[in-house]
Formats: sequence, structure tokens, C-alpha cells
Amino acid sequence: MKFKLIGMVLFLLLPFVATAQNGLYTIDHIDGLWNTDTLSINTPVVFHIRTNNNSPVNITGQTNGFQIYSDDGAIWDTTIAAETGAIDATMFEQTFINWFSIDGAGADTVGFGGFKLFTIGIPVGFNEITYTITIGPIDASNHKKTICIDSSYYPPASAWTWASFEGEFYPDWGGPYCFTIFDPSAPEVSNLILSDETLDFYGVAGGEIPSAQQLTISSDGEPLFFTLTENADWLVLSPTQGTTVDNINVLVNTIGLTAGSYSETIVVTSSTADNSPQEVVVNLVMEEPPPQISVSDNQFFFNAVQGESNPPSKTLTITNGGGSSLNWSITNSESWLSLSPLAGVDSNDVTISIDITGLTFGDYEDTITISDPLAVNNPVKIPIFLGVGSDLPIIQVLDTFNYVNVPAPTSSIPPWTITIQNGGAGAFNFWLEEDSPRILTMTPSSGVSPQSVEIGFKVNSGSAGDNFSDTVWVYSNEAINSPVPVIFLLHFTEHPATIRLSRDTVPVFLFECDNGAENELPSENFVVDNIGGDDPMYYKLHYESDLFTLSSDSGIAPQLITLSAIYNDYPIGTYLDTIVCEGINSINRFDTLIVKYNIISGLSDPEIWMSKQGFVVPVQENSGPTFPLSFEIRNAVGGCMEWEIQEHVSWLFPSVTLGNVPTSLNLGVNPGGLTMGFYQDSLYVVAPDATNSPDLLLLILKVWRFHGDWDYDGDVHIIDLIANVNYLFHEGPDPKPERIVGDLNCDRLITVSDLTYMVAYLFEQGPIPCGNPY
Repeated sequence: MKFKLIGMVLFLLLPFVATAQNGLYTIDHIDGLWNTDTLSINTPVVFHIRTNNNSPVNITGQTNGFQIYSDDGAIWDTTIAAETGAIDATMFEQTFINWFSIDGAGADTVGFGGFKLFTIGIPVGFNEITYTITIGPIDASNHKKTICIDSSYYPPASAWTWASFEGEFYPDWGGPYCFTIFDPSAPEVSNLILSDETLDFYGVAGGEIPSAQQLTISSDGEPLFFTLTENADWLVLSPTQGTTVDNINVLVNTIGLTAGSYSETIVVTSSTADNSPQEVVVNLVMEEPPPQISVSDNQFFFNAVQGESNPPSKTLTITNGGGSSLNWSITNSESWLSLSPLAGVDSNDVTISIDITGLTFGDYEDTITISDPLAVNNPVKIPIFLGVGSDLPIIQVLDTFNYVNVPAPTSSIPPWTITIQNGGAGAFNFWLEEDSPRILTMTPSSGVSPQSVEIGFKVNSGSAGDNFSDTVWVYSNEAINSPVPVIFLLHFTEHPATIRLSRDTVPVFLFECDNGAENELPSENFVVDNIGGDDPMYYKLHYESDLFTLSSDSGIAPQLITLSAIYNDYPIGTYLDTIVCEGINSINRFDTLIVKYNIISGLSDPEIWMSKQGFVVPVQENSGPTFPLSFEIRNAVGGCMEWEIQEHVSWLFPSVTLGNVPTSLNLGVNPGGLTMGFYQDSLYVVAPDATNSPDLLLLILKVWRFHGDWDYDGDVHIIDLIANVNYLFHEGPDPKPERIVGDLNCDRLITVSDLTYMVAYLFEQGPIPCGNPY
């Protein structure tokens, strides 16, 4: 019969008023302990209870109950409550032992009690072991369960109390006291321990994938082999099984997920764990993407004439290029610029208006600022440029500085032409003035703009190496910037510099779609030369082009220049560009070169070219998806080539399966479910017009099982230990099929620590290597 027994000492209480007195019950010692807080099996357990009357009065009566109970279902066969005789007839005429609830259900109770009529009671200073409560023996089925002892009330009205002639008081008791039942022959039971009960992820719809989190699975005893399961398409675990201690990378794949809340439970199971299964809740909150300020224009230009009408208004379109709501406002600083409206939600047109009232001739700038504190690109600034032309004429001369080479000796200098224009409004009359012995004529010397003026020179003196500076002044009664100086620097040289380009036209030819994986982009050379004298001759090349680059754009002639074509995916045709070479001190000043950029169709049948001929992918069993494999498909000989991928590989997932060259693509690899072994497969790139279609890409998947299996034979043994030693101390080869196989302690390195780990595992019953299933 099983009992859950509570011992009580029943004492007759006298009806006295309670006062604040002392007293103490303690457990003096316990028979049947394995150690301080552990009980042995198959032997009786005896609690020896000490009574200490450290109060200032004799005890005339007492009722004290004790409970023996188990919160986790421990059972025992017998319970015996007894007195030791320390409280004798000189103290109490009567003592009692009462049993309650000893049917094995709930909390069993035993009570100890006693009282005096004519005796002395329990005297002050009494401190003896007065009672024992015996349970058990306890059998091995209760291993690791607990038994507790505590004070208790017991019916019908026996409170925990002592009585004296001076009142009622309550002895101290430090319980409950709990003890674990221990069977030394029981096998060690391990429990799964998870580092987290909940993993929380936060993402933005359409945004970046949140960073992976790490779940550590360990045990409180022997290593445990475990597996993880879950049912969410968006949840990725790597690895999905292992041996404690192991770290699991938990990744959420948010691609394609809309805003909202997602939740899934990871179930961790182990057939040898005492507390299997364990669960981890993964919560994912996907937020709406933040708004993004998008604008139709990055800058605006306005032009007006002083005193005349305002320039036409222009429209700026603001749109929301992101998610959520874009609540924008728009501001500027200058009073001559106005905006309408000044705020809006999502898409709207803003009218930009200019008022030039009071503005004088000149250039003005302002900045429009579009703001939304929640926008990912807040704020967006748009510059506004306003040019106010004069309502009066402005003298504008092309080439206000003129470098004139004069051959020496010479009897004449060729005429030089300048152009006088009106940079303002209306028209103006002009006249020219000079005070130089070297300027002979100015034809015409007066007139109405625009006008070309020929400057004639006379040679009074000058030898090679001489330099003379002369100024012609342009005057106008109507122009607001009169007078304007035009400077002529006459440089006398016996052999003037003369610029010449070695070519007048440079053609380059490139193929449509793809210039060819085996073809270099074309380049051509030309020479900037000085075919005269007066060295050094400085030059500068003027061009703006997205068709080519030049090895140099300025320098001293002669110099070889390399023109290198830039590939542009243009339609078939010829595209022209110009390079103007300026000789700073050249007598002929400019020379020009035409660039003919030709896009042509392929000249040969296509030939499939791939940046890789194959991939060897090592991966551990059940480790989940790997990083994608990347390669390119191109036409080796140049030109367009349509292609498609043909494959039936269960563990391979191409990012795209058809297209035109050139294409960069990724191959996703997920070997889930594949056991240790060597898996050879292939895919074919098919291009109907290619001379080598179909072209094979070889795929080899090497699935391995154990860290420490250096020779890739599916076991960890002495041969692997020798390979580890050779690697560390004799420059031996890396482990197969990849280096991480040699990492036994999960530090991502191969060191002497891994060697020590392997020795312990093989010969000293040490822990299972990191990440191994068993």
C-alpha cells in the first residue's frame, strides 16, 4: 500500500490570549540521505524533529502538524510517526499522535499533541529530539522525483501553536524542506535546453531579408541527437538536425511576403531526451515599406529678361515610389519663387512660378525641399536656376583672349577675326579703339551687333622669342558692360607650332547584344603631333562621349593617344562623335577627328560560352540551402544568341531559365533529404543557332556526414586522426570534401583543439564532434 503521510503532533490547547513568544522546530537529522538534499532508495527515510523551547515560559500545551508530500508524484509504502520519550510524564500528563489522510491521496498528515494539568510542562531551555517520522523504503521508480516535509494545520481545529500560562504563541519552522530521490544505478537522463523560447524577426515588405538569428541547442547531461521540424515556407533552418551542443541558423525568407504578422513553431525532438519535444516560437512582423519621395525632374532652369514678362511656370510631379502613405510638404527660401500646393498625399503636381519683379540682370538660385519624415529618402532637394537677362544690350566677344603665332622673320601677319555679339536684349552700336603700333586695321571699326571684325597687324619689329600684348577695346553707348577688352598676345617664333592629328577618322566595330566573351573591346590609336616648331606645344582634347574613353586628354605634343570603345547595347547602326584638339600655342589652333562607332551583327555562327564548366558543391547532410552558384552565359564570338537551360536536377534551382546573351544567373542549391554520397548531374545550355549547342555544365554534389571524417568514408576512426596530425604538423592535405570537415569543436578553424577533441572522442568516450548526428 502506498502512503503520502503527514505527521502531526496533537497538543491540547489552553484558551489563552496569544502573546509574542519564541519557540522553534527543526529537523535535527535525516536517516536515509544520499547526500545533503538527496534521499536514497530502498531504505527507510527517518526525519528526526527537534523541539527547542527558547521562549521565556514553560509550554503547557501544543498542537503541531507535519505534512509529507510530493509535487511530482513520488510514492512510498509506509509512514510511521513516533515519540522519542524526551517529553516525559513530568512535563505532559498526556501526549497524542493522530493520523489523517493516509490513504495515499493528496497531502497526508500526522499530528503530535500534548498538555499538562498538574505537571510542569515543557520547561524553558528544553532542546531535545522529540519526534520521528519514518517513510519508505522508496523504490527506484521514483528516481529524480521529490519529497517535501512542511508544517500543517490538521482538523478539526488544531492550529500550529504552543500554549503557556501567559498566552498562545507560534513556534518557528523554516520549511518546507524538499529532497530529491536518487537511484545511483539509474542511467543518466539528459534534457534538451534551448537558448530561446521565442525568436522575433522584423522585416519590410519588398525590402532586405532580416539577419539570421542563432538558436543554441544544448543538454544538461550526455550529448543528445535531435531533429528540428517546422511547416512554414518562409522559415529556413540550417542545419535541421545535429548533436548537442549545436547552433542552428534561423533565417526568414521574406521575398514575396506581404505586410502582416506571421508565426510558426520549431519543434525540437530527441528520442533520448527526458523532456522531448521542446518548442521555439518564431514570430515575423512584416511592415509596409516606408514611403519614398520620387520626383519628375532633378533640376529646373528658368530664363527671363529684366523688366519684361515672367517666364512660363513649370510643373514638378511628386509621386510615392515606396509603400505606406507619402505625406509630403514642400518649401523654398527665395521670394521670387512660389510653389502651389505646399503639401499633399502621395502623387500630386506642384506648379513652380517665377516672379522677376525687382530682379536685376544676373543669375539666381534657390532650392526646393520636399520632406516627409517617414520617407526613406527624406528630404529631396531640387535646385532651381534663374537667369535674368538684361533688358539692355550686353557686349559679348567670342575669344576675348587670342594667342597669335607670328613667324619670325616675317613681313606680314595674317588677319585675325573676332565676333562681337549681343548677350542682352535689344541691339547696340559699337566702336573699337586701340593704341598699339602693331594693330593696323579693325574692319569694320564700328557697327551694329552681331558683327565679325577683322583685325589687321603690321610688323614694326620682333624677333624669335619676343612676345607682345595688345588690347582692342569694344565700346557701346547702349551696352551696360561697355567697354570690353579683347587681348591679343603676339608670339614671335622662327618655327611656329602647327598641330596635326595623324588621323581624321577613327572607326570602331562592336557586335550587337554581346561583343564576345573571347573578344577584347576594340581600341584605336592616333597621334597628336606638332609638325612645326616652337616646342613645347601644349594641346587639349575636347569631347563628351559615352562611346569611348581616351588614354589622355591633354599634354605636350607629340603624344600617342589610345581610344578605347565602351560597350553599349545599341541597335545596329553607326554612331558619330567628335574629338576637337586645341593647340594652345599652335598657329592653326584646332584640328578635328571623327569617331565612327559601328554596331554590327555577328559575323560567325554563335558559340555558347560559360564562365564555369562545372561546379563541385560539398555540403553536410541536412544542412539546408547553400549560397547560390553564379556564372555567366555569353556568345564567345560576338552577336546575339538566345538560350535556355534544360535540367532535371532535384536539388538545383536556376534563377532564370532562358534569355539572350549576355546573362548572369544564380543556381540555388538545396540538398535537403540527400544522404551521404557523391551525386553527379548536369544541366545543358541550349542555343539552337550555336555551333556547340547543347553545352554541358557538370554538377557534382558531395554530401558528407561527419565532422572529423577526413577521408570521406562515412566514419571517424584512427585513419582520420592520422590525417589530422599530418595536416597540422606535416603539411598534409585538407580534409575531404571540404575544409570545414576538420572542424570538430565548431569554431570554424582547424587547430590542435580539434585534434584533442578527436582523441577524446575516439579513446576517452568524449563528446560527439560538433554538428555530427551521432
